[in-house]
Amino acid sequence: MRLSRFPVTPPWHGLALVALCALYLLTGLTGHDPWKNDDAMHFGIVHGLLNGNDWLIPHLAGDPMPETPPLYYWVAAACGKILGWLLPLHDAVRLASGLFGALFLAGLAYAGSALFDQKTASNNQRSAIGQRNAGDAATLIAIGCLGLLVPIHDTQPLVGLLAASAALYAGCAILPQRPLAGGMTAGFSLGLGFLSGGLAAPITLLPVLLLLPVNSHWRNRASFGGLAIALIIGVTLCASWPLLLAWQEPITLDLWWSRAAAGVRFQNGWLQALPDFAELLAWFSWPAWPLALWTLWLNRRRLSQPAIALPLIGTLTTLPILLLFHEPRPLQVLPLLVPLILLAANSAGHLRRGATNAFDWFGMMTFTILAGLIWLGGIAMSSGVPEQIAHNFTKLEPGFVAGFSPLAYAAAGLLSLVWFWLIFASPRSPWRAVTHWAAGTTLMWALLTALWLPWIDFGKTYRGVADSLKKALPENSGCISGRHLGSVQRISFEYFAGITTQRAGTAAAAACPLLLEQSAKSNEAAPSGWRKLWEGHRPGDRSERIRLYQRDAQ
Repeated sequence: MRLSRFPVTPPWHGLALVALCALYLLTGLTGHDPWKNDDAMHFGIVHGLLNGNDWLIPHLAGDPMPETPPLYYWVAAACGKILGWLLPLHDAVRLASGLFGALFLAGLAYAGSALFDQKTASNNQRSAIGQRNAGDAATLIAIGCLGLLVPIHDTQPLVGLLAASAALYAGCAILPQRPLAGGMTAGFSLGLGFLSGGLAAPITLLPVLLLLPVNSHWRNRASFGGLAIALIIGVTLCASWPLLLAWQEPITLDLWWSRAAAGVRFQNGWLQALPDFAELLAWFSWPAWPLALWTLWLNRRRLSQPAIALPLIGTLTTLPILLLFHEPRPLQVLPLLVPLILLAANSAGHLRRGATNAFDWFGMMTFTILAGLIWLGGIAMSSGVPEQIAHNFTKLEPGFVAGFSPLAYAAAGLLSLVWFWLIFASPRSPWRAVTHWAAGTTLMWALLTALWLPWIDFGKTYRGVADSLKKALPENSGCISGRHLGSVQRISFEYFAGITTQRAGTAAAAACPLLLEQSAKSNEAAPSGWRKLWEGHRPGDRSERIRLYQRDAQ
């Protein structure tokens, strides 16, 4: 029986693309506890804001954490205030990442369209088609980038930096034709990027603005006027928060600068770290980087075109900065994604037929196999069959008992059917490979959320540990001193169980009758003068032991 033709032609646009973006952004954004590490840590800062901490200086478990300026936390706290009645607080707070993620995808679409429109302005018909396709392709490539999946669904301020970066490139794209609008967009984006992501914004975005006049397209009076507007607005916004700190909390300003500068220091071993960076980029920015390389090859004699020059400037300035001044960690690579995606979108629909078919086949096979494995794991957890696979899941997370959710399985089944309909009945198009990869990434993430989320949540949350600890506390126990506890543990115990610890070594902790301590040792004697009341850990973490001690009666 022949399948009916899939109703949307690649690359998806309009309502179909909006639906894919919404599914990608909202799936996995709610429905689970704050997870160790970044998700819980940044939620803890928002939780402190909502419970009376200083709104100018981010705090975590009572300690100042000024490394990241507070804009993202303000937006997240507003989401918690507005939607906390409808959702658990941690879910409502995490919606800020969905909001910034939507702005990021929209900014990419606008920047891609504006850049391609300049490239093809000599041909009105081709411009109209190309303009739509380049913007849509940028969005699809972003959705397909594997490195974005976790941070864009965490409580993560760097998602705000991503949104600001995309908006800055969009402002630069329209700068020669609309200097006021382009300059204001770029300037506000630079400033808001700093207020969300700290020094990473001016370090990676300011060089793009300053080097624009290297290209003749931006070397004119209108562009210089727009650049002046952008720099005035951007520098003013970037300076606003440090100036407020200098006025109200000069000591915290020094603390912020010392920590921020320590995070951006020359890496003496950058050459030795080069293979690690290459390995990280290979999976983190896939499939943007091979498509970006293809764009450069295809346009090797036209690199000065605005559509190539702008993202190329961004790539060539950001990559050395990351390599020379940062360690090879996934979150450090995020600022490189925007220029890479815009480069990739330029020629994603102009791959050779053989390369297009190979990429399309690889994506369809990869995600079909992954979907099958996710289904197999979900069924094993719910039914115990196959027994060995179910045993492996239980071994990784001892104590987890899977339930069966008809709604989750129905949603997973519907998405799987749509996937098979898409790959077998999608119309022929040069954009099929990019579209299928974005749809496959979304399918994989949605299936993991539908079928594996309870198991993942069980292993990454401190809720069970906090509940057990709360039951073990003596009545009228008084304050609790905390030693060797991480910030994530401290905020988790406070959020889930209302347990606030005083940092060991402080005057407040010296008189506490209880001591909560973390250790990596499975067997450890109680400190002198203390007796153990309780011991716990997350089921799948064999290197973490948290023990509660009570001071011996004198």
